[in-house]
Amino acid sequence: MLLGLTLVSLADALDLGEAARRLEGCAQLLLETRDGGRHEELMACRVPLLGSLHEDQIPGYSYNATEEMTDQKPLQTIGSIKTDCDFWASYAARDRHVEGSSILDFMRLAAYRYAPFDPPLRPNGTALYIGAHRGGEDGLEFHRRGVALQMHLFEPSPTFFRSLVRSLHGVPGFTLHNYGLGAKTRRAFLRVRGTASRVVEGSEEDTEAVLIRSTAEAIPEVLAQSRQSSVELLHVNCEGCEYDVVQGLGDTGQLARISQVQLATHLMDYEGPSADFHEAVSLSLQVSVKRYCAMHRTLSQTHERAWGLPWVWERWTKRNKREELTATAKSSPRAFLVKWGQRPKPGEVNRLPVFRLRDVPMAPIEGGSQAMVDWGRAMAGPMTGGYSVGFQLTPLGPDGDLTAHDFKGGPHPVEKDPIFNLCTENREKGNKLVQEGKFEEAIARYSEMIMQSRALEGEQDVQWTDEGRDSVRQLRAAAYLNLSLCFLKLKQWQHCVNTATRALQGDKDPPDPKENVLPPEKKAKALFRRALAQKDGFEKLDEAVKDLKTALEYVPEDKSIQQELQRVNQALLKEKKKADKKLSGFLSDSKTVKSGEGIFSESDRQRDTSGPELPADPVKVRDGLWLVPKDEDQDAKEAVEAGIDLDELGREINELREDKPEVFSELREKMKTMIEAHMER
Repeated sequence: MLLGLTLVSLADALDLGEAARRLEGCAQLLLETRDGGRHEELMACRVPLLGSLHEDQIPGYSYNATEEMTDQKPLQTIGSIKTDCDFWASYAARDRHVEGSSILDFMRLAAYRYAPFDPPLRPNGTALYIGAHRGGEDGLEFHRRGVALQMHLFEPSPTFFRSLVRSLHGVPGFTLHNYGLGAKTRRAFLRVRGTASRVVEGSEEDTEAVLIRSTAEAIPEVLAQSRQSSVELLHVNCEGCEYDVVQGLGDTGQLARISQVQLATHLMDYEGPSADFHEAVSLSLQVSVKRYCAMHRTLSQTHERAWGLPWVWERWTKRNKREELTATAKSSPRAFLVKWGQRPKPGEVNRLPVFRLRDVPMAPIEGGSQAMVDWGRAMAGPMTGGYSVGFQLTPLGPDGDLTAHDFKGGPHPVEKDPIFNLCTENREKGNKLVQEGKFEEAIARYSEMIMQSRALEGEQDVQWTDEGRDSVRQLRAAAYLNLSLCFLKLKQWQHCVNTATRALQGDKDPPDPKENVLPPEKKAKALFRRALAQKDGFEKLDEAVKDLKTALEYVPEDKSIQQELQRVNQALLKEKKKADKKLSGFLSDSKTVKSGEGIFSESDRQRDTSGPELPADPVKVRDGLWLVPKDEDQDAKEAVEAGIDLDELGREINELREDKPEVFSELREKMKTMIEAHMER
């Protein structure tokens, strides 16, 4: 079960109430329906069945993408359906009933793609992100969560790729490729509309010519570039190309080299004739189910489905990876295992995924003598400072509740929610780690705290009030503030700037004023840390001064901020003097200048500087330009007597030429006419 992202609310998953009884009844109906009867009853069970299928937790049933129908398989109920996959891909079609369910809400399910990986991703491994679109948002989110990967992002659209380059400029570990991946190399046309794109046949309006390269030739190049022999993560969101990508990987045997596969699945367009819209939708679903299940059969040869539903997101884990994890857990006498898809019973344990560093010693959890911690240590490669994910095992009490927390099920204040308690627990333990100077471990705690606070905001059984939502925002802001300190201590300057900014304004885009919840003294801390990062990491002294001055508005008597502002101002003064010295050029280093002798020799002083003799009479140089000798002193005197500032007049004429060239040209022609008329007289 994935914390905060569970398909069934925590209350329903833990007690033996109505939700559990309804699921058991629907599961029994699923197992008994072999003859195509009771179709309406089965369709009425879509929400609980699909909600439980997501993590393969339907009682008495286990998903198998390739298994044919048997007497124990009820899934012959829809037409010519032959396998589990065929049934579920049709059964999960996202109509109004499915879309309207909070359990099956698309955004809620899509958020699973950021959930912890089991087993954890190997630090500095290679990731392939296919369909990065305009901003590479998922790649940035992994990067922000501290998932250290060498990420290759693929985007075939030239329009999207230009935006992608701007969005990801300067992000470490990211390599961008302006082509797509598929079963074979070919030229194709991409229809681009808004933030979406789709390959189409032939050039049409709103299409772009793009390059699709075969996975057989492209992936070996990428691995050679990364100096890796395998891929840690394949992350695909490319509006229908996922089927070709998986097929290409399967056909060339490269799928076995990928540890984790995570992809969004989409309905295909039906290009043939149809009687009406409804028939077109039905045919589109049939085509899509065929491609979807072919992909599942390919994936099943090397991987095991971890979670997912058709037409949303799903994750597949390489089989031997999961077997290694299980073997490691079984070898420990202190580990409790819960079989996937099995409902915990009172006295057993419930798996709650949390962020943790590797090699943390196992210790009892308060609230039960049998409580243990299994940190899931099976992780490929040596420890290199990255973060991994483990599972905390917490015992269920006799009533099916979490004895480590106060929550007993049903509507409740946010402060009584287990996720809220986990947030505060991570805050306290993170603060202790900071005091001990264990900043990397503290980062893991605070990062987990942020993820939990986001998940908490989606809980449906919390009795939300303005004060409750504000308390969750304050927890998240405090986590970002503490992260800024950790990153500052580790000299990770950009992360420090980013987290300090999020502490001040939240992590919404665009910023939400409601996220501005830090008290003045903590805002001053965030500004102070951001100023230090700007100064020490990027030498942006002007930005540092702005932050320090703003911080002093919150805490005018803070000596540390005052002293730092003084130091930065002194550094700015030194920079100014240094710039002035550069402007003085070689004159600053001239010994003759310093002695007062000047830079010119005696012969230079005596040379004739009068210049050529000017003509006594006016000379026409070109149309509109006359050279007229005149007494300059007399001109200046006449201008002063007339109240004319010649310097100001010259400035105004220049401004007129820059700002209003048409007016300037007209004025110039008039002056030319006047001068020529005067000269003729």
